[in-house]
Amino acid sequence: MGVRMEQPSVFEETHRLMLALAEDGVIDGLRLDHVDGLADPLAYFRKLREAIGDERPFIVLVEKILEGSESLRSDWPVQGTTGYEFIRALGGVMTDPEGEAPLTAAYDSFAGETADYETLVTATKRHIFIRNLAGELDVLTGLAHQLAQAELATRDYGRDTLRRAVIELGASLPVYRTYVDVDGPRPEDEALIARAETAARSTREVEDDGAIDFIARIWRLDLPDPAARAEALTFVTRLQQTTGPLMAKAVEDTLFYRYNRLIALNEVGGSPDEFGAAPARFHEDMAARRLHQPFGLVPTSTHDTKRGEDARARLYVLSERPEAWSAASPSGRR
Repeated sequence: MGVRMEQPSVFEETHRLMLALAEDGVIDGLRLDHVDGLADPLAYFRKLREAIGDERPFIVLVEKILEGSESLRSDWPVQGTTGYEFIRALGGVMTDPEGEAPLTAAYDSFAGETADYETLVTATKRHIFIRNLAGELDVLTGLAHQLAQAELATRDYGRDTLRRAVIELGASLPVYRTYVDVDGPRPEDEALIARAETAARSTREVEDDGAIDFIARIWRLDLPDPAARAEALTFVTRLQQTTGPLMAKAVEDTLFYRYNRLIALNEVGGSPDEFGAAPARFHEDMAARRLHQPFGLVPTSTHDTKRGEDARARLYVLSERPEAWSAASPSGRR
């Protein structure tokens, strides 16, 4: 079930008790779950801050999964994240990079094939979009088709072609979502859309690159007619609320149970294809956290971690003893 926080009456009703507790000094901070599901996260955070007021210090932390080099948006009036990226950094320093090649060889031997993680991510996201999120895909396709009919150069694009373009762009986005709003894409959004556009073209799943270009234009709100731009914002809002669940269902809930080279790395916010990091990298990451989100949570487990600290600690050791692990596996005993 989704709650439409962009509606004033919904915001007021769902925040009445929370704001009363904050005003009375009973609570001095909030942990906000699933913020990527909001229609406009920035607008929500600003409204929440205004409602809380600035008479006293108040910490707001958001559950935001940062992928790769992605950073928490600097214009968000929040104090940090709930710390999934800390768990990823901790896993990196606990994993021996020297064990990557032998463990990969052992895993490929056991699986009977060589697995390319990025290819698996795209294929799994494509599958989830078509099957599990078929309703959202149909809505997005319909909105894109309406916009295409309004332009002479795009009105020949059929629903199937546009549907494939939406699938490929969604499957190619390297993060959970972008944050395009009425003001259009910010530089970070533009870079992400461009990456998705390039990747979508490379898959050759869409015969006409023009359809990919058109969906990307909608994503950027790059339409000349003001009325069309308003309709494009509706499309973009729905798309951005869809790519988050798409990533979660495809990667966290599916691929993390299929790609098992070293399952200690298969945690929310983690990247199983990133195998180990030097201690210096860990210290750099912590220095960045101290600078950009000194009040961010520093957890070792959360409600979403798939294994506890003790299980992960034992599994990390396999990266230091890959030969022994390989010899003990069924493929190693043949």
